[in-house]
Amino acid sequence: VAGVSLGLRSVLLSTRSPDERLQNPTIDCSAEETKLAPGDSVAFTCDLTGSFTGFSAVWGYTTAGGWDGASQLIRDPDEDQITYTYFAPEEEADVVDIWLMAIDGEGGVGLWSSTITVQ
Repeated sequence: VAGVSLGLRSVLLSTRSPDERLQNPTIDCSAEETKLAPGDSVAFTCDLTGSFTGFSAVWGYTTAGGWDGASQLIRDPDEDQITYTYFAPEEEADVVDIWLMAIDGEGGVGLWSSTITVQ
């Protein structure tokens, strides 16, 4: 049995009809600027749809620069909009990829991505 392993994982499946099942959340963001000077910031207003629980959050990721926090908790299950601020790096970076991920606390994930030019 050298070099052999065994793995087991349970997968929960819904018995509800497809139109009654929980759906992945969605996140759609907009900003006034897609070109920033080094060190500048821009606030993104993001529309959220989905069924959020107490463990829901929006996480920010980027290839350069940073966000105003690693994540923002979604405290109200009926919350449908957040504002998340991106900070450009202190040096020029031609194109920066950015992502915001909405996690609904039930295993659903929504992803939004964009690019920003820092010059």
